[in-house]
Amino acid sequence: FMGGAEVSVRILSRRLCESGYQVKCLGSYINPRTGVSNLSTLCEFLRQHNIEFTLGECLSGLRYWYEGIECKMIRQDEFLDVLAAEVQKNDIVFTAQEESDEVVRVAREGQAVTVGWLHSTSAVGLIVLRAFPTHILCTSRFVWQRAREEYGRTGILFYPPFDDTQARRAETADEITLVNPIPDKGSDIFLELAKQFRDRRFLTIEGWYPVQLPAEDLQKNVRYLPSQINLEGVLMGTRILLTPSRIGEGFGRVVVEAGLHGVPSIVSTRGGLVEAVGDGGVVLETLNVKAWARALVELDDEERYASYCRAAWQVPIS
Repeated sequence: FMGGAEVSVRILSRRLCESGYQVKCLGSYINPRTGVSNLSTLCEFLRQHNIEFTLGECLSGLRYWYEGIECKMIRQDEFLDVLAAEVQKNDIVFTAQEESDEVVRVAREGQAVTVGWLHSTSAVGLIVLRAFPTHILCTSRFVWQRAREEYGRTGILFYPPFDDTQARRAETADEITLVNPIPDKGSDIFLELAKQFRDRRFLTIEGWYPVQLPAEDLQKNVRYLPSQINLEGVLMGTRILLTPSRIGEGFGRVVVEAGLHGVPSIVSTRGGLVEAVGDGGVVLETLNVKAWARALVELDDEERYASYCRAAWQVPIS
């Protein structure tokens, strides 16, 4: 359950479990972007976090329980066969992203209710609409609008669920943070700001895949962390979150998570980020580094900063 969309799935699954539903999560250990197996990495991750699992042959794959959720990870070429064998009449099948249109078709043959959860507006993110699921959940107004424009379909505006937290940014928090340091997420802007503000501490956390950052920056004021099972520790030490995305973000989950810890953000206008930040940060239409540097200085003014912290914590999304 790594990544924004996957965290949303985990939280909704857990809440359904808590409400008395039997929840199963079916996935693949094959990376859809690279075709490479992540099975050994997943097993090691489960061991490190003391999560018991079984590893079988053929269709059984990797099986474990997490927060009351039964999880099965199998080969991609087995996925639809396993789904067809497990789905029953009147089950509710949520699906998103890769092959979600095929999932809807298979689930419908099993007489299940189908829910297409739109986390992004990429071709893969919207592909489920081709199969006409029973219900459509849109993770932001931006996604809702794109679904209507491209497919003529309207769904339910369903902002991602979040965990309740009493944690707050530490008074000594001083890091300027970016999650997922890749070009599409504005890693170049982050690194240029780190160069311009060598007296400040910058932190970035692996997202979709590991990256190699310049040694010069890592030796000075940039810290890089591998993927985290949750971001609470990171956000406790964060003073300002940067989200200079170049792509149309479906929402911007990390922006709200930061706000729940009293951390304001500086975001681009791409996609649903404006909805996520609300009044709890600065929105920039430009990706010009000078403009981002100015915004960083202005937001860091003590009086203005305190006001944004209060607003970030009160963003009305749950």
